[in-house]
Amino acid sequence: MNSFNEKLFAKKKNSRWAIRPLAPEEVYTNREEYLEYLYNAAIDATGRRTMSTVLLGQRRMGKTEIFKRVVNRLVFF
Repeated sequence: MNSFNEKLFAKKKNSRWAIRPLAPEEVYTNREEYLEYLYNAAIDATGRRTMSTVLLGQRRMGKTEIFKRVVNRLVFF
């Protein structure tokens, strides 16, 4: 591996995120219920014990941010 790839791999290895969230934790509030529900739905989906789930909302309401945080929780917890 060249030096650039080694640095990139080391950076990813030490990262706290699989997908980096954009909103800081301090301003990202009142979403724990959604995060918990989607996390549990993803865990249940591994055993095929869940139905499809849709997250609907207007633009710029934080839908993608919720999914980023659920993915990070699935990967690192």
